[in-house]
Amino acid sequence: MIKKLSIALVAILTLGSCAREFNKVYRTTDTDFKYEYAKECYVQGKYSNAVTLLQDLVTIQKGTDNGQECLFMLAMAEYQLKDYEAASETFKKYYQTYPQGVYAETASFYIGQSLYQCTPEARLDQTPTVAAIAAFQNYLDLFPNGKLKSTAEQRMFELQDKLILKAYLSAKLYYNLGSYFGNCTSGGNNYEACIVTAENALNDYPYSDMREKFAILVMKSKYELANMSIEAKKLQRYQDAEDECYGFINEYPDSKERATAEKYNALPHPIKVRQNKTLDISSIKEMDYKKSKAPVNTVTRNLRDLWEPTGNIYESVAIIAKRANQISVEIKQDLSKKLSEFASYNDSLDEVFENREQIEISRFYEKLPKPTLLATQEFLDGNIYWRDPSKKDDEFGQDEEA
Repeated sequence: MIKKLSIALVAILTLGSCAREFNKVYRTTDTDFKYEYAKECYVQGKYSNAVTLLQDLVTIQKGTDNGQECLFMLAMAEYQLKDYEAASETFKKYYQTYPQGVYAETASFYIGQSLYQCTPEARLDQTPTVAAIAAFQNYLDLFPNGKLKSTAEQRMFELQDKLILKAYLSAKLYYNLGSYFGNCTSGGNNYEACIVTAENALNDYPYSDMREKFAILVMKSKYELANMSIEAKKLQRYQDAEDECYGFINEYPDSKERATAEKYNALPHPIKVRQNKTLDISSIKEMDYKKSKAPVNTVTRNLRDLWEPTGNIYESVAIIAKRANQISVEIKQDLSKKLSEFASYNDSLDEVFENREQIEISRFYEKLPKPTLLATQEFLDGNIYWRDPSKKDDEFGQDEEA
């Protein structure tokens, strides 16, 4: 017991002695001694004492040989105390005062590093995150080959991921709110906000790992928005939702949400009702696919050329799609017929693996334009006849002499 009291007494006396020593140094007018003592405090990890002394010395030592070291040491001490906002401002002050200083590059980096340390979690306001990214970018611009380049780039990627997550959480919140605090009839709701937020994120961060998640929110929101719209807006919005579903399936064929996209497209809605007025489509003349002028690769089309024959781009696409299905069946039947002519019915493995005629035929058909390209070329050349039974012949399609 006496031993413990002795240790406690020694500790109290030591602390009291240190406090008296610090107060004596703080009040001294010997700036060189105060400067050396501040450096000693910094080295020993007594950052609070170092900050107190250095705040006085920064003004006193300004313009001297020790001036820039005092300012940089003050910034680092504030950083070690986790006073990141103050540290960021002090580092910024150092770089502005000594742009060619010994610690200029490090100070420039730590402006961003200090802001990085005080960025909030993704669900909160991300203004500090944007400021940190700007600070790191400024460092990379000033020191493109700096020693901390890789760290700055890594920090920027981390901060960008936080902004992406913030955008996703915001978009998901809008989707979950649905029509709450808004409705389609009054000009907008949370589904529209979800679509705008998610699409902006896709445009700003096209290579994000969360791209598929944003696309899912856009697809679902467009369908829900169309489903809740007034009659005057339903058709256009269902068309937009259907296009989004097809685009999602094409871009993410193995997605877990593919079934959702296919379900949306299978549900009855105004587009389906309109398309169920089936178009009678056929080729006006027998087409020789081998002599077709259709391009082998996908090419950019003028929408006006597709729109003009029907006056409705969606109707034109529906006609081309149905004709493409017909062509696909015809080509498949033609290929099967040609292959059967050179089929081998013996059990020789050599025949199975070296049926050159069938190989050449298959290669030839592989080089043909895709059915969609063939159908599009037929449509543009006026070689497709279509008719809507629900309309009069003189109101729809082309006459048989076209």
